[in-house]
Amino acid sequence: MLDIKSEIQAQWPQIVEQVKENTRLRVCLWAIAFIIISYPLFLMADYNNELKADLNNSLEREAKILRTVSEKEWFERAEQLKSIEQDIKGQIGQADSLGTAKAATFQILRDWVSQTKASDVQIKLEDPVLVDEVNNIYRISGQINAPFELQSSFALLEKIESNKQKFVVERMEISQTTRPVFKLVIATYLTVNNQ
Repeated sequence: MLDIKSEIQAQWPQIVEQVKENTRLRVCLWAIAFIIISYPLFLMADYNNELKADLNNSLEREAKILRTVSEKEWFERAEQLKSIEQDIKGQIGQADSLGTAKAATFQILRDWVSQTKASDVQIKLEDPVLVDEVNNIYRISGQINAPFELQSSFALLEKIESNKQKFVVERMEISQTTRPVFKLVIATYLTVNNQ
């Protein structure tokens, strides 16, 4: 250690002389000194910016929580949601099995067709498909094809619309070949008790 110290002391006048004579060396030493001094300042500025961003995010989150807590309509919203859920459940039909669900849907459609006095009607239903496993809700979709007669077609649409168990009309087409044909694509939703 003493050898290094004595060597530096011996060489120091020569180092000072080199720095005075070499401009490029002086500029490099000043650049190195600037980097050594300014780098921690830049790190502190970045850290300060991160702290400010974290503080702003925390304040924003706290403000959202306080706004949410200060709202007084939560019980009203919960009651409205419960009422809507009961209305929807009241519009979903119930059946004992998938077979009886499909048969009951077919029979309802058959009754409506006969009540509207439509003739030459074809009803096709697909097998029930599980939509919501938690609530045991199935979807039955189907198609009704019939010759288009204004009164019977609108009467059938009115029956579908006014029924308590909701049927969804997904598509309605009236096409003209040799005679007008009425095609109605429908779907209904129901729960099955014994699944």
